[in-house]
Amino acid sequence: TFIKVFEFKRTILTLPYSIAIFASYLFEVLSLLGIKTSVHHRRIQKLYYSTDIESKYIAEEGFNFLYNLESGLFDWKKDSTPDDLY
Repeated sequence: TFIKVFEFKRTILTLPYSIAIFASYLFEVLSLLGIKTSVHHRRIQKLYYSTDIESKYIAEEGFNFLYNLESGLFDWKKDSTPDDLY
């Protein structure tokens, strides 16, 4: 959806969690050896374990959604400057 709305011209790489977490530990070893890196296993865990609220629960409580993800992104893009988006 983000690629479609913002017309990104790139391929998004998706790794299985087990490979990503293993690689993050390798980067941490590199950091211990003096090779500076910002990759840390906690960042991978934060990406993997969602802290989002379930939309089904919110809908059951009577919340009225005005947008789905795609229409919300298009609306935000319409009201933004190029500097806000990239």
